[in-house]
Amino acid sequence: MFEGLQKDQLAGAIEAMLFVTDEPVGTIALADMLEVDPADVESALVGLRDKLEAENRGIQLREVAGGWRLYTHPAYHELIEKYVLSWDTRKLSQAAMETLAIVAYTQPTTRAQVVIVTVMTVLLIVDMLATVFCFYRKAQRDAGIPPSNPVDAYVDAHFNDEFIANRFQNLVVGQDLEPNK
Repeated sequence: MFEGLQKDQLAGAIEAMLFVTDEPVGTIALADMLEVDPADVESALVGLRDKLEAENRGIQLREVAGGWRLYTHPAYHELIEKYVLSWDTRKLSQAAMETLAIVAYTQPTTRAQVVIVTVMTVLLIVDMLATVFCFYRKAQRDAGIPPSNPVDAYVDAHFNDEFIANRFQNLVVGQDLEPNK
């Protein structure tokens, strides 16, 4: 018997194991895990099934597909469906999560302040890419445009070759680069 498990706890241990699985579990698999005789597991399973049925519980234990599995009682299917459909399962996009994090960190805040933090984050990422990866920024001042205007961003041919080939481990980082034209 599994260390620390008493014979009178066998049905509870089986119920707990079946509760966390989403597939039928065979008697032999349960017996192996619990380190008990398969006949004892089979007896505990039948007893648990009968007890759940006699008490008209919200779950049932059924033998299906060569194993045992817990199911919700059919009498409660409409209630369960209504309950599950009431869950808000919408997922937030990465941008929405980042915005939510900014608001949570800087609250109380305004929309303008969120935009400032977002823009600063993008600028920091561009700077990081410029210094860590094969990324090149060329100031517009070469063309006579004031520094407050956007900059052109390029990656070099080496980066393009490695990116396309998906071999990032061969990239040389932090070297002086010339832009692709």
